[in-house]
Amino acid sequence: MAIQLVDHSKFSHAYIRFRSESYDRDLVYQASGMKVNFIGLPLFLDHVNIYKEFNIEVSEETKQKVVQFAIDHVGLPYSLGAAIGILAVKAAALFGRKIKNPVSQRGYFCSELAAIILKDYTGAALTDDDVKRMTPSDVYDFLEANYQAV
Repeated sequence: MAIQLVDHSKFSHAYIRFRSESYDRDLVYQASGMKVNFIGLPLFLDHVNIYKEFNIEVSEETKQKVVQFAIDHVGLPYSLGAAIGILAVKAAALFGRKIKNPVSQRGYFCSELAAIILKDYTGAALTDDDVKRMTPSDVYDFLEANYQAV
């Protein structure tokens, strides 16, 4: 809710969803609660209302690299401080200034995690600074401009 107020958005979360054919499951990779984690789609849907999803076609090799990244980062902390740092970024934007997120912590917040995967594995034209200041609505706007909604 707080993210929606600060971001003037209809939603407050970003995540990566992928299909595991070998397990016959849709998995959601996210930073939520206190950790970076995986959750099965049915349980995820018990807790969220999906606003819109985007299908990003990648090769099997790229998908494997994304899943390897995800597995290697599961259990890292949710970066609450960096998420709060977004407030400073938004405040500066009100005055026409573009600043870096002033808080750097080990771990990730949800939109940062989604943006890293976009930047590093899809060739998205995002900088490291972009990734650190992106909110869920920034990720949405980027996806809306570059990909087809499901």
